[in-house]
Amino acid sequence: RADAAAMTDLVTALGLAGGLPLLRSLDVGHNSLGDQGLLRLANVMATGALPSLRSLGLGEAGVSIDGVRGLAHALSLPHSCPQIEALDLTDNHLYPQGAEALAVCFAQGGCPNLR
Repeated sequence: RADAAAMTDLVTALGLAGGLPLLRSLDVGHNSLGDQGLLRLANVMATGALPSLRSLGLGEAGVSIDGVRGLAHALSLPHSCPQIEALDLTDNHLYPQGAEALAVCFAQGGCPNLR
């Protein structure tokens, strides 16, 4: 289980590398990603750096409303992760506000392939 600083460094490195255009699955769950790490990941996603991503695992990643709002914003962008089919946010603290941000994202056409 990586700590928050290590997870944030990983996500930052992903962004600095220009992304991974062939990456199909990313599971950073069961680590201390936290809101700061998720916001950085969302920023990387928003640049279109993960265009082939189909599965994103964030279960037990220590994220809450702020991180999920940032993720919802990134997922609402058409070039962010257009192929995403699976999103795991289990065992985080989304609260109604985080769930609402995701619902708005999906209602506005974000993640059209999500199952």
